[in-house]
Amino acid sequence: YQNYLRELDTYGFHYFIYMLLLTKPGRQSEAWGSKPRHWLKFYDLCRVCSIKWDFIGKVETILEDSEYIMEKAGVRNVINLGLRNKSSDNSKMITYFKGLEKSAVRDLYDLYQKDFEIFGYSVDEWLWEHLEDE
Repeated sequence: YQNYLRELDTYGFHYFIYMLLLTKPGRQSEAWGSKPRHWLKFYDLCRVCSIKWDFIGKVETILEDSEYIMEKAGVRNVINLGLRNKSSDNSKMITYFKGLEKSAVRDLYDLYQKDFEIFGYSVDEWLWEHLEDE
């Protein structure tokens, strides 16, 4: 039963990726029903380059980033966010991306390329091994 649910979840993720690629977030679309802000390019949504940021936190370093912010705010020993270290295990990401075509991941990267570049992300080499050839 759990394997069936995981397979459905993965299928839903693949469908979502292809939906993003077909409808190009940011445009009014019948598929989305509106302009969905959740999937907009962050570069377009927040005008990242028009603000002089002094800090940008990331989910993968949330523990260190939150400690830094709490220290700067003077509440480090007052607030406990209950955060844990993120696992470095890539198995969940592999589960979701496995079976997607390499061209779809390239197109997804192209769609969000500015976001990848601004925030220092890339498509890790190990991921390509789990994608389907065209």
